[in-house]
Amino acid sequence: MLIGHLSDFHLFAGKPDSPLIRPDIAGVLRRIVADVAAFEPAIDVVALTGDLTDGGAAEDYALLRELLAPLSARVLAIPGNHDLRGNFRAAFSDILPFDEGEPAQYEVIHGSVRFLGLDTVVENGVEGRLCPVRLAWVEKKLAEPFAGQTTILMHHPPGESGLTFFDNIGLREGREEFGRLIAPHGGKLNIMCGHIHRPTQAMWSGAFVAVAGSPAFQTDLDLRLRAVEPTVVDVPYAYFIYQVTETGCFSVHPRYVTLPERGDPGQS
Repeated sequence: MLIGHLSDFHLFAGKPDSPLIRPDIAGVLRRIVADVAAFEPAIDVVALTGDLTDGGAAEDYALLRELLAPLSARVLAIPGNHDLRGNFRAAFSDILPFDEGEPAQYEVIHGSVRFLGLDTVVENGVEGRLCPVRLAWVEKKLAEPFAGQTTILMHHPPGESGLTFFDNIGLREGREEFGRLIAPHGGKLNIMCGHIHRPTQAMWSGAFVAVAGSPAFQTDLDLRLRAVEPTVVDVPYAYFIYQVTETGCFSVHPRYVTLPERGDPGQS
């Protein structure tokens, strides 16, 4: 089984909220989707871990669904802090089995992998949150027997990345309790995230954690303990492809895509 992991498109149909976003991001995403769709052997599931739009407008999601249309893989998505939960749910309600209630959360079993879409968004906030309701949902799902791998999709990484600026706007509430919940399942559980605009891999509370990079803009590697806004850097872009074998081996492969120089929307 192959899983593609992409994140943080910050797509917009009108104007971006941030000047850091590539003005040609729609064309860039079209190129990335074409690469995912053409990969052989075929990718089975595409996981999108938040900040899929820059402002969360309904038109942004309509454009996103149009650009994702060439994918034959099953698409799973969760919101990020730039998404608007209501519009996000409306845009994906035909393909995602959302639970009732405010958090945009769901469970999907595909092949030998159980996916848990976990909503970490604070409405109108930047940092992440796992309130008691969301933590109870995770605890209940993990208590249900499942023989295969479990993959949690969430926007904000659960642990520290070493990038002080992003750690300060990361998962600020519920982190310790979340860690206690997943620790007993670490050997058969992994987490896919976004938010920090830099591909990162880590072990946290016994689980493997992968953070996908962003095609909208990527940030430099600054591990100094300072909370300054990161520098945008022009580095090769890659999304992740995960392979899950019948023996339970879970491997991670970066898939590089050559992107055009930053341009205007007319270059899309």
